[in-house]
Amino acid sequence: MIAGSAVASTLSDDRAESLARDALAAMERFQIAPTPMNFTVWFAYHQGANRDLVAEIERYIARGEAFSQELCLKLYGKYFDTDKERDQVLVASHRIETAVGQVLSRLGEAGRDNEQHGERLASISGNLDEDQSQDVLRSLITTLSDEVRHMARRNTQLAEAIYSSTQEISDLRNHLQDVRKQGLTDGLTQVANRRAFDIRLGEAIQEAKALQNTFTLVMADVDHFKKFNDSYGHQMGDEVLKIVGKIMTHRLKEDDFVARYGGEEFSVILPDTKLVDGQAVAERLRSALAGKRLRNRRTGDDFGRVTLSLGVTHYVPGDTAQTVIERADKALYQAKREGRNRVACQQPSRETPQTFAA
Repeated sequence: MIAGSAVASTLSDDRAESLARDALAAMERFQIAPTPMNFTVWFAYHQGANRDLVAEIERYIARGEAFSQELCLKLYGKYFDTDKERDQVLVASHRIETAVGQVLSRLGEAGRDNEQHGERLASISGNLDEDQSQDVLRSLITTLSDEVRHMARRNTQLAEAIYSSTQEISDLRNHLQDVRKQGLTDGLTQVANRRAFDIRLGEAIQEAKALQNTFTLVMADVDHFKKFNDSYGHQMGDEVLKIVGKIMTHRLKEDDFVARYGGEEFSVILPDTKLVDGQAVAERLRSALAGKRLRNRRTGDDFGRVTLSLGVTHYVPGDTAQTVIERADKALYQAKREGRNRVACQQPSRETPQTFAA
């Protein structure tokens, strides 16, 4: 992330001070909140080094477009922040905050209207208590009727405005959930990604501590994947990874967790599962993939079989994410050394993994 001070670090003090004054003046002129991100955008605009940023801002100015916080966040995310998911979250969060603020503002206005309405009704009621002529009474009744109609219209408008705002908040909340889901999903295989795995492994450790039970971790690697890629191309390699992800997803329980750990490596977390049961699950995954022959439906080419090597371990008290991953990796590499297409288990108390050949 590039902060305003970082942008200024290569400038002389006088030049940086002049640009800062220009940036703040422009932010005041366009009624832009003086946040660090906004300052970064407008400092860079006055510096002029980023021509694309300058051109885009000039277009907005020429069109007379208001520089909303959402627009400023968009500019910051486009030119200064490489984390696009966070940028989308910031924009959506700001829009939710704005929508909630509008609802609160409307409720405040409604409260003030109701207070004034009550005062007017009290005044009319006081006049009705007095001995009034028929003309005065008719006038008071007309005023009362107008007042009731006015409040009915205001309440209808308030209900419509609140409904519209709450719908927007609901849509934005769903959008945020989609953004977060995308940020935790591997785009190729549609299983969880490494970031999601790290989060889930941390949760699994905390759950095991709290419930005083265990879980099994499986690390799986596609055998000879580089050779397959070199022989048949990256497109077919991608298809293999998709197949592996699909097989794992379909053969695991709802509470089990599968992720693409990186490259051709996958990881599986089996909650509340002992090592012997985790080994059986890993063996089913290995067997399911090994039993499939890969063919190109269009050309009829036979690519043979793709196999998995899998390493299995389980959590024991005192384990960290690093130690349990290291143990599963040891088992995985043991399976590969022993000939691949097999499952190896690593007990925390044993130095040599147990290997189960196909």
